[in-house]
Amino acid sequence: MGLVRTIRNPILPGFDPDPSICRVGGDHYIATSTFEWYPDVQIHRSRNLVDWRLVARPLRRASQLDLRGDPDSGGVRAPCLSHADGRFWLVCTDVKRLDGAFKDAHDFVVTATDVAGDWSEPVHVKSSGFDPTLFHDDDGRKWFLNLLWNHRASSLGQSPRHSPFGGIVLQEYDASAERLVGEPRIVFTGSERGLAEGPHLFRRDGRYYLVVAEGGTGYEHAVMHARSRRIDGPYELHPDVHVITADPANGGSLQRAGHGQVVETPAGEWYHTHLSGRPLALDDLARRRCTLGLVAYYGRHRFHFLQLTRGDEELGRVLRVMSSARATGRAGALTWRPDTPVVVSDGPIATRCDVDGDTLRFAWRSADAEAEADGGDGGGASGWRSIGGMLDASLLADEAGRGEHASFTGAFLGMLAFDLTGHGRHADFLHFGYEPR
Repeated sequence: MGLVRTIRNPILPGFDPDPSICRVGGDHYIATSTFEWYPDVQIHRSRNLVDWRLVARPLRRASQLDLRGDPDSGGVRAPCLSHADGRFWLVCTDVKRLDGAFKDAHDFVVTATDVAGDWSEPVHVKSSGFDPTLFHDDDGRKWFLNLLWNHRASSLGQSPRHSPFGGIVLQEYDASAERLVGEPRIVFTGSERGLAEGPHLFRRDGRYYLVVAEGGTGYEHAVMHARSRRIDGPYELHPDVHVITADPANGGSLQRAGHGQVVETPAGEWYHTHLSGRPLALDDLARRRCTLGLVAYYGRHRFHFLQLTRGDEELGRVLRVMSSARATGRAGALTWRPDTPVVVSDGPIATRCDVDGDTLRFAWRSADAEAEADGGDGGGASGWRSIGGMLDASLLADEAGRGEHASFTGAFLGMLAFDLTGHGRHADFLHFGYEPR
């Protein structure tokens, strides 16, 4: 008899895409992408599939991963977490390039006996595509699958022959020799929706089941299942073709559903994880953007930043808001608010960022808040003063960049310091807090 539980979706809110789930005994683990953010990959653990706790960021040494020069939405994509032979296995791709026909996508494997302990140095496996997975078969053999990137194609066409998404390729992995053996085979090319990626494989009752994402990462995203008696196919599609997808016409709050994996609980239940996004609005294309609860930074070309800096000799220390709202960087991308910086005296100050839907506003106050209580817009008894006016928070979303199929990370809130003098100056932050509404 199955367990009775109430699961509230999303189980991991915020920036936790490409969930790969596995079970070890009574514990369930989910690994998610973190792209160009270091330390890389997040692993959460739960015993009941309801309450999740972050337990590991396995790629945390420079010798394991060098992200210098990786572009926005590059870095580590779609990790696959598994457990076999008394070890956890994590396979990942480090994407070094996004533009052009070549992606420079390097697949590697790391292992650990304790998910929260030290993980091994990486073993490079191949560089033919991304979204790798490692399947441990019942006979002890291991198989490596990934999307084969077709650099000869020129567009995201639907036909695998003419699309950069060249199909799901399978090859045996020799764990003792730490290398691939045998010939690679394309075992699956997907359905007419196209863009098959993110493969995961499991076996049950003598059949192999392939779980694959399709449709890109936008509003056509979907999860499909296929099965075969042989690991190398041929694979037959599920009668419904796509078992998970979201149609914007249905008005659901969770959209862009895809890139999933299944897990069986100790009680024999089956659950399916997948990523999704929550758009601000579905009926307005200009606002069909999936932002996150508090946001200020998406990538190097899209951010809002409340900056405390030194102005010229006459002004001294000043506050101003620096914004960039371009899909890609080019001259004139930065804007400054207000036109005249706000002069502030020496000493500590407090800053704040308030986000409500698609609007964002910064505020500040001096250490002597009571003395400042009567000044400025948004002041009052608390002493807070708004600065920079209302900003567009929806710019910090996938859809506002190069498109929903080319930008992948979530948005972030954080503290930033940069020194343009080259002397290694630092900034002191006394406190950081986050309060969801």
